[in-house]
Amino acid sequence: MSATVTYRDITKSYGDVTAVRGFDLEVADGEFLVLVGPSGCGKSTLLRMTAGLERITSGDLEIGGRRVNDQEAGDRDVAMVFQNYALYPHRSVRGNLSYALRLRRLPRAVVDRKVEAVAGMLELSDLLDRRPGQLSGGQAQRVALGRAIVRQPAVFLMDEPLSNLDAKLRAQMRTELVRLHRTVRTTTIYVTHDQVEAMTMGTRIVVLDKGELQQVGTPREVYHRPANLFVATFMGAPPMNVIDAGLQRVGDDLAAVTDGVVAPLPPSVARAVEASGTDRSVVLGLRPEDLRVDNSPDLPRPDEVTVVGEVDVVELLGGEAYLHVLCGAQRLTAKIPADTEPAPGERVRLVAPRSKAYLFDAATTRLLGTGHTDPVEVSA
Repeated sequence: MSATVTYRDITKSYGDVTAVRGFDLEVADGEFLVLVGPSGCGKSTLLRMTAGLERITSGDLEIGGRRVNDQEAGDRDVAMVFQNYALYPHRSVRGNLSYALRLRRLPRAVVDRKVEAVAGMLELSDLLDRRPGQLSGGQAQRVALGRAIVRQPAVFLMDEPLSNLDAKLRAQMRTELVRLHRTVRTTTIYVTHDQVEAMTMGTRIVVLDKGELQQVGTPREVYHRPANLFVATFMGAPPMNVIDAGLQRVGDDLAAVTDGVVAPLPPSVARAVEASGTDRSVVLGLRPEDLRVDNSPDLPRPDEVTVVGEVDVVELLGGEAYLHVLCGAQRLTAKIPADTEPAPGERVRLVAPRSKAYLFDAATTRLLGTGHTDPVEVSA
């Protein structure tokens, strides 16, 4: 059985410290929602309040339409998967998977059938007689997942379940979790600090910072249309380049300009900015993957952002390279093909389509506009 999870103005305080402030959100029935943000942003606190492991200071939490603020954890019909697996070391894989079912005093045949089905789903059938100490990290994590799945709860809660795995196994388990969710269709709330996990797994992403919701949307929406500078720089690897700039006319175009950088704004963004006044400081945002090296003599071009600087460091990553360029007092990163990498100390021009430029208000850090989509409403 799946269920909606609704947070209504949820706040959690520890004395004078507020860990979560005024959180409002509805998680749809069967959705895979990812809570992402840096350490201390409140994401695990939200998950623990959902599970009943932390009391809510104020606000209302509903699961399946029922207010559960005062319900004990065991009465909420949720199953939680922790970072450290939390398996019973003295029980076999079979014993770990069946423990919650046996506590319900289900018939032995029913327990065995459910355990065998989940073990088959998670490729654990050949490991049922092993103890946790005989398992690899990936196998132990699958057992922890299986122990939650076999209960058939209304909601799965996952608190950084892959963080103890190596990079290769994390990538494999991400795929397995997405495939698993397609099979069981249970409402899932997944906490991580890893934006790659968030982008690749979530139906929607909730970005948190300092206990407050910064943005909620699909991975594509959050990545291509970040609400503010925090979201823009947190989502993406390498992170978005941000450049302090001013607004001025360059030919017929309104542009963001600073030392070594000329960025004609997309027409839709320019119109929105002009409507509210151009006498402001702005921050230009450029994704590393949108920049390329172009030392053509006909630069700058009106349809491109142009950056002139000196190569500082080149990081070779097989088929691609990260090019770190000093541009006045600012440092930019470009993600380029490895066979085009310039040498450190070389002067280069980087270009990007002006449609890929982002513009943020320097005072509020809010997005003013981007050529990716229609501009947001600009405040004065």
